[in-house]
Amino acid sequence: MCACALSLVALLSACSATHSEEMLSVYDPYDQHDFIGAEAAINERLADESGMDEDELAVRGLPLALDASSGDVYLLLLEKAMIRLAQKDAKSAVEILRECRDQLDDHFQEDLSNFMVAALSDDRALDYAGADYEHILVRVMLCLCDLIAGNGDAYAYALQVGERQEEIIDSPLSAGDYQPRKRYSRVAIGAWLQGMILEADNDYSGAQLAYERALSYDPGLEPLQLAVERVKASEGPAPGFGVVNVIYLGGRGPTYVEAVAEPTSTALKIAGIAATLVTGTLSPAVQPAEVPVPALDVADRFVRGLDVSVPGDEAKIAVTTHTVLDVNLVAEQQLEAMMPMIEGRAVLRRVIKASAGAVGESAGYQMMGSKDGGTRAAGAGVAILSIVGSALWAAAERADTRSWGTLPSQFQAGRLEVPEGIQTLTLGDGTSVQVRVRNGYHSYVLVVRPNLGKPGVAMVDANSQP
Repeated sequence: MCACALSLVALLSACSATHSEEMLSVYDPYDQHDFIGAEAAINERLADESGMDEDELAVRGLPLALDASSGDVYLLLLEKAMIRLAQKDAKSAVEILRECRDQLDDHFQEDLSNFMVAALSDDRALDYAGADYEHILVRVMLCLCDLIAGNGDAYAYALQVGERQEEIIDSPLSAGDYQPRKRYSRVAIGAWLQGMILEADNDYSGAQLAYERALSYDPGLEPLQLAVERVKASEGPAPGFGVVNVIYLGGRGPTYVEAVAEPTSTALKIAGIAATLVTGTLSPAVQPAEVPVPALDVADRFVRGLDVSVPGDEAKIAVTTHTVLDVNLVAEQQLEAMMPMIEGRAVLRRVIKASAGAVGESAGYQMMGSKDGGTRAAGAGVAILSIVGSALWAAAERADTRSWGTLPSQFQAGRLEVPEGIQTLTLGDGTSVQVRVRNGYHSYVLVVRPNLGKPGVAMVDANSQP
């Protein structure tokens, strides 16, 4: 390859930042709990992506003129919703998350053909489809935000978590006998949320069924075992007491970085099946040594439980939150299951590019066989451009590292029975929050803490604020 082409390849590689790198202007202030600065940064990116004015994007609700259906707009809105929640604006977060949920559903890659169809450059040129766990967690976040906002739709969102989980696992995405989504483990958080809400409504039989279903998904969750025993006995809080449910969103969730991988035999088989399905005629004949793929980057592997206490005249009431969902583990498992599909798509795209280059190169060589000098010269140019173009095309390819980066590392929960009245909850991160506890009723406290070295943001549901 000529020197100028090599230089261009190097330039293309150097100038292609990953999504996480491009989002540092948002993630850095978010990590430092500068949520106002993070929102200003996300509005700037949204303005660039959507063509709207930043002032329009700074309103509390979702601007009616905003088209969230294309590109990365709704991915950026997912980040905006978390930033709004961290500013204690749960109502606005619900409105934004509803739109994001609908867009995720519209972009869901259900079968092999729509999973494999990609722009010839790389997956980043496609509208964002969302990782499968994000389809579930957008509903989890809707439920939690609705509990705090007091809109009354939290149980419906909790139901959607389980329904969407089953739809994803049962989707027809497969290549031969390879069915990646069938390998997913079911997460317990949706059924746990249902049980918690039903228990608050004194529907103990319904709560028991929900908790038992959650326990069947994750038998090791100690709080679920205790919850089953509690609702079996139809035990509500003691007279003069209420329940405070603490939900802790701790740490920063996983993002993606770019890596390279040598395609497995399964990936090559998938590429062959997809080639017939997508092109009708093309069969991969080239086995690239390596293709770009996403790799998970975990920021907070371990999140210590949050110590929550209510000092009293006689004894301190205390609990430590326990994990109900580890986002890192779910993301890792799903990425591992989907990796042959991702590699297969990269192989298919690489073969299409190589085939296109070969056609141009062949045409150039045929022209070089002409007796006409001008045609021979033009043919040489076509052949060279085809060879160099194929190399540049491949060099410019990058893995899709887009993700919902402001998700927590873990969702944790704790439950306290507290005397009625205005009570002060002391949190182990150095902060406290006041809750109006009512006799026989349940209250909800949501703690958002992306930086484990800083105090979190605690918010109380609308019906339990002092």
